[in-house]
Amino acid sequence: MSISIAGLIFLLVSIVFLGLVLRDFWTHRRCLTVQARIWLRLAMIFGIVAVLLLFV
Repeated sequence: MSISIAGLIFLLVSIVFLGLVLRDFWTHRRCLTVQARIWLRLAMIFGIVAVLLLFV
């Protein structure tokens, strides 16, 4: 099975966005800010693309 380099890059970008969301949550200790919600949406999009590139 060949692993796509693009899929790995998308996966890493998704992990970075999730890290930003967690940092925002730990900083404010309340509901996510608008910026964190945008990062979460981007992380989900990049994660879905990564899974498609890696396993399809």
